[in-house]
Amino acid sequence: MGFKISKAKEYAIIYLNEQGKSVEDIADELSVAVSSVQSVVDENPVKSKVPTLKEKSFINRTASKNNNGVAILTQEGSAVGDDIKVGPPPADDRIFKPFG
Repeated sequence: MGFKISKAKEYAIIYLNEQGKSVEDIADELSVAVSSVQSVVDENPVKSKVPTLKEKSFINRTASKNNNGVAILTQEGSAVGDDIKVGPPPADDRIFKPFG
């Protein structure tokens, strides 16, 4: 039976696994047995988050200062805007023509 690893190391293992590190690399970095790292990884599978259309349509943060005051329209957002129809053009009988 292996040693109980601390919660801090367990959270570090989960984080490093989500970042794509191998089990061996995580074990070397945290000085933990490979079998202990493997058991934590097996208990906590990586959850892939599928971004929503709203998240893909705009970039809301700048890279340098993480500022929320910026909104940049992405290509997916532009395509969605192009597909939305505003409505039918007005019919001729709706336009006021005083002499005609």
